[in-house]
Amino acid sequence: MKSIVIYSSQTGRTRKIAEAIAAGLPQGTPCLPLNEMPANIKDYDCVFFGLWEDRRGPDPEAQAVLKTLENEHIVIFATVHDDVFSDNVSKTLRNMIESLPPQTRVDGTYVTCTDGSHAKEPIRDNEDLRLSDAQDFAENTLRRIEVVA
Repeated sequence: MKSIVIYSSQTGRTRKIAEAIAAGLPQGTPCLPLNEMPANIKDYDCVFFGLWEDRRGPDPEAQAVLKTLENEHIVIFATVHDDVFSDNVSKTLRNMIESLPPQTRVDGTYVTCTDGSHAKEPIRDNEDLRLSDAQDFAENTLRRIEVVA
């Protein structure tokens, strides 16, 4: 299955998570910021799409791209600034998914919660983003997609 990791990152957190996700996918899987997204994105079977929360939804750059994704398999990973089990995070994920074209299948979601008091600051050296969890998520999600496909 031809996969790609695309991400939007303001502070470096989503980039770090994207890199961990790419490490959980087959060697050579591209991991690119949105501004380097290939023109042939529709040629990929699976897009792992990373973004950061902006006022309970996707950041503007990511939202514009989400509206165009029509790949067979879409996986969303997001960096948010709230408790992962809060209603706000559920609403944020829903808003992100609703930015996709109608009838788009989302095969998985992964959320990393960060300290809201540092949300707009660059990533700190000692910040725990649980990168091994992101890598495991990618491995397990791709395996599940391949079994179903």
